[in-house]
Amino acid sequence: MIKISLIDDSKLDRKVMKHLLDMYSAERGIEMRVSEYVSSEEYLNSQTMDDDVIFLDIYMDVMNGVDLARELRERASRASIIFVSGSNEFASEAFEVEADSYLKKPVDKESFFRTLDKVYRKLGANLSIEMFIGRLSVRIYVDSILYIEKAARKLIIHTEDDEYETYHSIKKIMEMLPEDMFVRISRFEAVSLRHIRKMEGTTIYLDRNGIIREASKKYTEEINNAIIAFQRD
Repeated sequence: MIKISLIDDSKLDRKVMKHLLDMYSAERGIEMRVSEYVSSEEYLNSQTMDDDVIFLDIYMDVMNGVDLARELRERASRASIIFVSGSNEFASEAFEVEADSYLKKPVDKESFFRTLDKVYRKLGANLSIEMFIGRLSVRIYVDSILYIEKAARKLIIHTEDDEYETYHSIKKIMEMLPEDMFVRISRFEAVSLRHIRKMEGTTIYLDRNGIIREASKKYTEEINNAIIAFQRD
């Protein structure tokens, strides 16, 4: 269960953010508890100190979002703070309070999903996807996936403990997975960045059971860039 608070004095903006959270929860298979507050004061009066993530508007009356974030840090809150604002005016202050991200309104789905993927990876949350394997609905934890390959008409998902066969396309699976955690290494295969130990030329060494995968040459630049970005984050 991921505990999230939305703090924004705009009912419409809260509605938009809640809709994005619902979509993220459904597509990523993550259970959430979402609470909404119309002001910094209402949030502080709630005595809520167990949030995992706080979406925080900046322009609010009396106590703005930056001041609230400072207060939360003084109270030793380690929640991941994501500022949401129509302006970049306070972007520098976001770093002072160790905010995880700064989203510009209106927030689009792509940037929202990308931001939450990074936050949940930092939190160590158990991201998962749910899909039908045969007639059974199976939940597969993202961190356990080593690589995915297309074999004839089937798609095989290789995990740390098992293999799952489905008829989804690689494109469809990649849309279900956090985009900053997997990289295509050919038309027919994708690998988990988390499980890449090293890459030499077009040879990719994974960190489980001596598994080695070969990448297509035209994908090597994209793979290297993805590895660098993953390690940097």
